[in-house]
Amino acid sequence: MKRLAELRQNAGLTISQLSQRSGITRQTIYRLETEEENVANTKTLCALADALGVDVSAFFIPKV
Repeated sequence: MKRLAELRQNAGLTISQLSQRSGITRQTIYRLETEEENVANTKTLCALADALGVDVSAFFIPKV
């Protein structure tokens, strides 16, 4: 999920900071960003979106 990494970096957050804000483990965030893990459940996506201050749809809409 390359878009997650882009959104995190745009927010000026490290993986550790996003982990603290979202309650999602650093390992899960890293695996999603590097696409080692391709599927995230709704709860995970909502927590990450809330921590980043974006709508969940931002993960699926490419930056224009």
